[in-house]
Amino acid sequence: MLIDGVSRLTVPPERAARAVRRFADALDATGLDDILDCITPMDSSPASVERLGRELRRPLARALDLLVLGEAVAPDELPADLRRALDEVLEEPDGALLRTKPDGTWILTPLSLYRAFGFWYLAHSPHPASTAYFGDDSLALASRLDHRARSVLDLCAGPGIQSLRCAARGQRAVGVEINPAVAWMAQVNARVVGVEDLVEFRVGSLYAAVDETERFDLICANPPLLPIPVGFSYPFIGDGGPDGLTITRQVLEGARQHLTEHGLIQMLGMTLSDGFRPQCVPELEELADREKLQIGLIAVRHERAGQGSVWCDGVATTALAADGTPPGPELRIASDELAQGYLDLGASHVVYYFLTARPGEPEVRYHDLSQASRSIWTV
Repeated sequence: MLIDGVSRLTVPPERAARAVRRFADALDATGLDDILDCITPMDSSPASVERLGRELRRPLARALDLLVLGEAVAPDELPADLRRALDEVLEEPDGALLRTKPDGTWILTPLSLYRAFGFWYLAHSPHPASTAYFGDDSLALASRLDHRARSVLDLCAGPGIQSLRCAARGQRAVGVEINPAVAWMAQVNARVVGVEDLVEFRVGSLYAAVDETERFDLICANPPLLPIPVGFSYPFIGDGGPDGLTITRQVLEGARQHLTEHGLIQMLGMTLSDGFRPQCVPELEELADREKLQIGLIAVRHERAGQGSVWCDGVATTALAADGTPPGPELRIASDELAQGYLDLGASHVVYYFLTARPGEPEVRYHDLSQASRSIWTV
C-alpha cells in the first residue's frame, strides 16, 4: 500500500488492487461511475470534478471530495455502501490506502482515485512535487493514441494511463517508468482495470528497459515537458530542460531501433517560440534527416512567457510550492527570474504541441492551429 507517499513495494500489487477494487465497486454502486463518465475526458480535472460536485446530493459530493479531490471527510457524510467498503479497507493488516485523522475524518492521501475512459485508477493527488503524475496532458495524449497498433511501448509511463488506455482496447503494452514506486502503482492500476495480462510495467530509463530486439507498432511518451531555464529550481517530474525537449530528443533519437516498419511515435510537449513558430523546427529537420523520420508538429497554443505573464506566475507558484515556500514577495522574484531566463533563450512564448513521427522520407510538417485554440490541448 501507500503510506505518507512511500510505496510499500513488499505488498504484492494484486493485494493492493483488491483494496482499490473495493473502492471502485462501492463507488459504482453509488452511481458515481456514470456521473463522472459524463465529464468530457479532456476535462476530467479536479476543477471540473469540483464543479460537478456542486450539482450532486451531499453524500455523493463528499465521496468525490474524499476520493478524487483528496479532502478529509467525516465517515457519516458518505453514502452508506461506500462507508462500509471503506471500513473494510481500514482493517487491512498491511497498511491501508485510507487513514483516519485524529479528528476522526478519513483521508486518502497522497492519492486520488481518478476515472477516465470508463475505468478507475490511482495517481497522486494534485501537488507540485507529485511523482505519480496525472494531468490534462495525460488525458490529451491518451485520447489520441493510435488504436490500430497491436504492440505499444509507453515511455515515461507514470501511473500508467497511456498503457491502460491501450490495453483496455485489446492492445499489448509495455510501460517503462524510472521510479520503482510509481511503476508499482501502475501495476496496481493494471489489476484494478483488469488488463494485467495485456500490459507489463518495467522499471528503467527509456529504452534501457527494452531489449534491443523488441519492436513496437506504437511508441508513445508524455515526458517531463516544461521549459525550465538553467538555474531555475523546479520539480524533476516536470522539468523538461531549457527548451522542454531534453527527454523528447532521447525518445526520438532511439525510436527507429524499436519501431516496426510502419510504426508510429506519438508525443506531446511544450517548447519555446516567438508566438508563431517553435524555435526547435530547424533542429527537428536535422533530426528527421539523421534518423530518417517523417515528423508532424502541430501547435495548439502559444502562451506568452514574458514578465508578469500568467505562464511565468503559474510556473513560479508551482516551483515555490514544491519547496514549501508560501506565495509572497518571493513569487514576483521567481516569476521575473523565469521570464528573464526565457528572454535570454530568445523566446517570448511557450508553445503547446503534439508530435508524431514515422519511418520515411525525412521531413517536418508544421501546422499552427493556435488561433482556433479552445483550451490548453484542444482547438
